[in-house]
This record gives sequence, C-alpha cells and structure tokens, in this order.
Amino acid sequence: FINDNLFFSNISQIPVHKIPDSAEMQSGVLTAEDYNSLKFTVADANVQLSDVAFENGTVRMKMTVKNPDAVTGNSLKTTLNYSYQDEFSNANGSMPIEVKLKESCDSRDLLGIWIVEFYNTCYPNPDGSPALDNVTRTLILHEGGQAIFRYEDGTEEVGTYSYNENNCSFTYNSISWCSSATVYLPSSPYYGNLYSCGCLSLKHIKQ
Repeated sequence: FINDNLFFSNISQIPVHKIPDSAEMQSGVLTAEDYNSLKFTVADANVQLSDVAFENGTVRMKMTVKNPDAVTGNSLKTTLNYSYQDEFSNANGSMPIEVKLKESCDSRDLLGIWIVEFYNTCYPNPDGSPALDNVTRTLILHEGGQAIFRYEDGTEEVGTYSYNENNCSFTYNSISWCSSATVYLPSSPYYGNLYSCGCLSLKHIKQ
C-alpha cells in the first residue's frame, strides 16, 4: 500500500510465516532450571507428597497414604498434577498414578531354618548369570536374636540378627568373612534377592 501511494517509496515486503496447525512432539533432557519451574500436587487428599527432589535428570518423590484404612484393596489410584511456568511459557497437565500400600510383613516366616545358596559372581556361567556352587549351607534363627550359620561340613558360626518390620527384612552377622547380610522375608517382594559378599552372592530360601 505504501509503495503504491507514496512517491519514491520502495519498502521490501515482510515475509509471513505460517504456523502449522499441528507439530510433532519433541522430548529433551530435564535440567535443574526446568525442575525449578515445576510444581506437583496429588489429586487425592489421602495421599501426602514429600521428599520431592531432582537427581540425575529425573524427579524423585515419595508418596504416602495418610489413612490406609480408607483404601479398598492394596493400592490407591489417583492422578499426579503438574504445572510448569517460566518467564516465557506455562503449561499444566496430569498423569495417572497408583500408590501401593505398605507391604504387610508376616514375622512367622522369620524363625527357623533358611537354606543359603552360594553363587559365584566373579566366575559366572557362560550366559553371564551367577554360578551356583551346589553346596548347601543353612542359617538357623532362634527367638531372642541368635543366628547360627552352619557350613556343609557341620562347622558353625554363631552371631545375632535384628528384624526390620518396616521393609520385611532382617540382618545377621554370623558370617565372619562377610558384613551383615540383609535377607527379605517371603512376604516381601524382594524375597530371594542375592546379597553380595565380594565374589560370592548369597540367596536365602525359607524352609
């Protein structure tokens, strides 16, 4: 318009860029600066959000059910709400989550005989899995905190154990060549995990 109506005017046209109606979603690494612009809440008032922290590019948080008796079943389904705001943009949304109740421990599985399998992790199987040595040792737990570790030749080492009802486990110090081993009860989801003692890893099986 200006070029047509004003003498000696020759202004270049301004290019017009069209914004597409849709675009592909792109993902990137979360930075500490991005994390500081995030806020989190949980939709269900029965869930307490705590210990929210940024670690190695991920967000870590702890969720606790305030009143487990008000929950039907072993978990509570709700949504995690998030909002993001910096000086240039803002966004919000939510994602479904499931908060599991604390595992109930059955301490009756504690006392008695445990079979202890030894696995060699320094010289594993050809497929890379720990090699079982096929020799049986036993761990015997008595009331009062006594733990007896019995080797295949009948010799024994006597020590003590302590029970942790918070994670359905116990630790014992009956092995002189290994630090206190942690063992999970059958009622724990971690039952049967290997405990490392250098090149040997121990697997405990309740009898």
